[in-house]
Amino acid sequence: MTLSQDTNLFACVLQKIDPGATFLESRTLEGGVSALVTVLEGVLSSGERKKMVVRRHGANDLRLNPRIAADEFRLLRTLHAAGLAVPKPVFFDQSAEILGSPYVVVEFVVGETIFDPAQTPVLVPQMAAHLASIHTLDPALLVDLAFLPDMEQAWTERIRTQPATLDDTLSEGRIRDALSAVWPPRRCNPPALLHGDFWPGNLLWRDDGHLAAIVDWEDAALGDPLSDLANARLEILWAFGREAMEEFTRRYRALQQSIDYSGLPAWDLCAAMRPVGKLSNWISDPEKLPTEIMPRRQASRPAARPAQAPTRAAPPPPAPVAAAPHPPAVVQAAPQQPSLFANMASTAAGVAVGSAVGHTIGAGLSGLFGGGSSRAPEQAAPAAAPAAAPQQSQFANACEPDQKAFAACLEKNTNDISACQFYLDMLRQLSGRDSGT
Repeated sequence: MTLSQDTNLFACVLQKIDPGATFLESRTLEGGVSALVTVLEGVLSSGERKKMVVRRHGANDLRLNPRIAADEFRLLRTLHAAGLAVPKPVFFDQSAEILGSPYVVVEFVVGETIFDPAQTPVLVPQMAAHLASIHTLDPALLVDLAFLPDMEQAWTERIRTQPATLDDTLSEGRIRDALSAVWPPRRCNPPALLHGDFWPGNLLWRDDGHLAAIVDWEDAALGDPLSDLANARLEILWAFGREAMEEFTRRYRALQQSIDYSGLPAWDLCAAMRPVGKLSNWISDPEKLPTEIMPRRQASRPAARPAQAPTRAAPPPPAPVAAAPHPPAVVQAAPQQPSLFANMASTAAGVAVGSAVGHTIGAGLSGLFGGGSSRAPEQAAPAAAPAAAPQQSQFANACEPDQKAFAACLEKNTNDISACQFYLDMLRQLSGRDSGT
């Protein structure tokens, strides 16, 4: 398509939105992953000069949901009316008559993505608060969003569908074995709205440091909020390091105290399995360091989608991440691994293999993703006593598998209790239930 043809087409889009509008210009936004994104500018019939964003979804998204443009428009209209930080939807067209595919138009939001770890004290609290606001959307509105897919069902299909070749670089087989042993997870939380891909690349920030908008809602679903939390934890670990991830988890849990977190380890494993088989689609240059590749990592949902820009089909192992000038703490613990994510996924699967109870996986996942506390080991040491000397009570019988797994986690992490904090928190919760607190 030539530039003049492209201009004429977007002029037609503007005419569909406002027949009396005057087209000024259009330009493609680089970095779109699952959709082609174009900024459209014109003068409306009211005299207002306005910028809008036209999103055209890729072929794979359309195959999975032919009504994705209409559904995204309907979702954004609901969320914007509810006061969530989303772009205001303007228009959608399912006909594909103008651009050759359906599209949705939203208002242009002034903002930028941020991947500077130095700014996490400002970013992380807002990220936790906005994710919690998504998950606490008025349940009455979920009735109008029943067209969204069920996240657990999507993962059930993926776990049951064994690929011809497993991705050994990310320990796919071990992750699958661990998930198969505990899937489906126990449903302890009521269904909530899920963004589906809550990561720093989908967050736009204003110059004053406040969140301007959460974008790219095509992966939205309904399901356990732990699914979103697990994915966000992993993304923050990649982008900003372990301390930021733990702080994010702590803040989210403080806001969402009614949630049962016992299923989080299983969803953490799902997050670890998202890029298997398509890691080269997540990054355009595997030689880049983790904080540098995240702005270009390609979003992924349970069903694989094609890349929008050329990437290396089979990237070589990146240089040892220990050489990074500012590596996350979790990277320093294993500098011999071929890549950060391979190390993370392998660690998760290795500890989780053989688990038969969902929260038993927590012993491995807490060491991988962290549990929401950065207290020094000596401060938390007294709480380790239940694992060494279980009480002869109903609590002891119920917690015996957890205690054993916690002990295994401590052994694997050279008695670093902070690495097993999530599992320690689970023991404390069970202890509180036993004592009636």
